[in-house]
Amino acid sequence: MPDTFRKARAGAPAGLFRCESAGLAWLRDARGARVVDVLDVGDDHLGLVRLSPTRPAPRAPAAHGGHRETDLAMLALFGLPFLDETPAGYQQVHALRPGRRHRAGLHQLDPVGVHALLSGAGYAGQAARLVAPWV
Repeated sequence: MPDTFRKARAGAPAGLFRCESAGLAWLRDARGARVVDVLDVGDDHLGLVRLSPTRPAPRAPAAHGGHRETDLAMLALFGLPFLDETPAGYQQVHALRPGRRHRAGLHQLDPVGVHALLSGAGYAGQAARLVAPWV
């Protein structure tokens, strides 16, 4: 029998663990990451197969782990509609530091630089504009 883990929360919002289970299934189907197997889902718990330790794998140099400033900078880079309203949701959970908009270009530089390298000099001007305030 596999080693298991029971994730539980008394008073969990309705559907919380069903949503988490669905998200894990989506990640597994996308084959983007190693994902735990879900054994059991209830209103107040999620039963999981515990992952066994593995050897470290190289990470992409741009991996950021979901930093909120990077998230917002990427949404701005790709033209999210209603971007002006989006930070309010972040503020409700964890306050954004002052100067976030000024720093957005630093978060956008890596993807724009990769595009310049792979897709041609058309992105080089954009990369230069992102760097200019910092040099």
